[in-house]
This record gives sequence, C-alpha cells and structure tokens, in this order.
Amino acid sequence: MNIQRTLASALIALAVGACVLDTDDGDDRPSRPGELGAGDFVYVCVGDSDPLCEGGSIAETFPERIAVGARFGLDYNPNDTAFSDGVGLRLDAPNEAVVRRELDAFFIQQAGYQVFLAVTNDSEVVDIQHIFAANLDRIAVRTMDSQDLDTIELAPGDSITVRAVPQDALRSTLAGSLDYTWSTEDEAVATVASIDEDFDVTIEALATGSTILTVETSGFSQPVAIEVTEDGAQTSDEGSSSGEAPDTDTGTDTDTDGGTGS
Repeated sequence: MNIQRTLASALIALAVGACVLDTDDGDDRPSRPGELGAGDFVYVCVGDSDPLCEGGSIAETFPERIAVGARFGLDYNPNDTAFSDGVGLRLDAPNEAVVRRELDAFFIQQAGYQVFLAVTNDSEVVDIQHIFAANLDRIAVRTMDSQDLDTIELAPGDSITVRAVPQDALRSTLAGSLDYTWSTEDEAVATVASIDEDFDVTIEALATGSTILTVETSGFSQPVAIEVTEDGAQTSDEGSSSGEAPDTDTGTDTDTDGGTGS
C-alpha cells in the first residue's frame, strides 16, 4: 500500500518506542479502530489529574480532544494473530517537532491533528490514528457533584472540595494529565488546605472577607472569587463540610500534578 510505504520511510530514523502493546482479550480500556482497520488504538491514563481517569486508572471513553501539553498514553491491539503476543510492534509519532515522548507518555505541543502509527520493528506501518489536540481556553473549577463554580461562598470554618477540569473554547472537556498550581490571594480569608490522592483540592474559609482562588497550568491561569460571610450561603457540594478542618495541611500555592508515576 502506497500510504504504508510513504509513512514507513518517515520512520527509518526514529528510535524504537517505549510503549508495550497490550493484546489481552480482557482489556477493557477505551479504544478506537485504526484507520487502516488492522486493530484498535487504546487510550492509557498516565496521571491522576486526567479528567477522563477520575476514580481509577482506566478512562471511560476514548477522548475526542486532548489538551495541548497534557500527558497521555497509547497502546495498540492488532487484529492479526501474528502479533497476538505484542512482539515486534511499537507506537510512533513521526512529527517529533510537535509530538514529544517522555517514558510511556506522549505530549502534543501544538493544536491540531497529529498522526500516531503502529509500526513493526522493520518500520512497516500496521495502522494509523489521528488525534486532535486543542488549546486550553478555560479551567473549570468543579465540585464533586459536577457543578462549575464562578464564585465560592462559604462561612468561616466551612470548606469545599473542588477539582480542575481543562476545557477548550467550545467548553469541551480536554483529556490528558496536566500539572496544576493552586493559591489564594488572601490567605487570612481562605486557604488551599489539602489535596487528596485523586488531586481533589479542599478550600477552607478562615475569616469573613473576599479573596481570589487561582488555579494555573502551562502558563494559563483561571481565577474564581471566594466570598466568606457569616451567613455563608455555601455552594452545595458533597465534598463540603462545616466546622471541620481538612485532614492534611499542605499550605497555599500548592502544586497538583498528574505525573506518570514512573
């Protein structure tokens, strides 16, 4: 096939990829058929801050869009029984100027479609998949019951647990794991009190007043107003509590990352 020969020639100078191809029949990770029909590309979670991977290491769906600069992984399950043990196949992204690899994670560094290839160690293209990356336009600060917040209203002593959800200009949720930094402008009014193992962040109100909660990633920042009053009018959230201090104190200006754990 001409497209195979053309794409294969672009791979001759590429190093062997680090991704191990999983062909387990019980694989329940989300997949998308390859464009040459030889198998399925599988989406792999590589960090706990990936919004598709909440509550576990397996995403619910194969993403339509991935955030520029976010970490994600791919596997490939071929249909051909000749590759049933996964030997001799690897994943590559021929546009190395735009797609970067670090260990088992890929990063797309500019918006648009990028091609990923399943290839043999002889640089024969087995299958192709295009994945779309979108620029970050907004970070939704979201409660545990999936309510997006523009303002957080609390009473002194109350707390609320939120998470960061990256979105594009269409307000579509973007897949991939990003590193986040959380801070409050006036720590005497409210503080970033803790971050749990799933990178959910607890904000604690300390005294009446107004301040700004800021979440940042990849040079992009999103502010959320915090109003602390005696009445509170607290935003409804199953992660909220009244008069209870969070379990762990990590201070303000706190980083949350979705590292690969490697």
